Amino acid sequence: MGQCRYLCRAIGYLIPQSPVEENLIYELQAAVTSITPNSEDFDSSYTSAALDAANAVEEALAYCLDGNVSHCLQVACLCRDSIYMFVQQRDDLDYTDEDERRIYSDSLMSRELAHDVRSLQTSGQEIPDRFLHLFADCCNPANASLRT
Repeated sequence: MGQCRYLCRAIGYLIPQSPVEENLIYELQAAVTSITPNSEDFDSSYTSAALDAANAVEEALAYCLDGNVSHCLQVACLCRDSIYMFVQQRDDLDYTDEDERRIYSDSLMSRELAHDVRSLQTSGQEIPDRFLHLFADCCNPANASLRT
């Protein structure tokens, strides 16, 4: 089991702070990196979700440093990826187009995607419409080639 105290400390720091303490962020990034699981070392079905969670925290910390909204998009994509895998495993689905449609129409996935778009639109950040359209396209199963 990972050292979740580092993740908890990093998440706690993400609550809006002013001014940003860069040294602390670097320390937290290093701590999170040190406990991020290597998928080669674990055979649990939870490893990918744990990896996504740790990477999401790292992206959020990076956003605190540079304010680049692409980190927010990456967090949303990691959340989507975790839900995708959860639904796929829960419903014993494959990688067919029909199964992909079922995953993206699942209520859990629909709620996550709607939440992500709302969060991006109401973040207070200047987010270009092109960015929101690209994100929405990435979430559309018909545009599988655009997905990260």
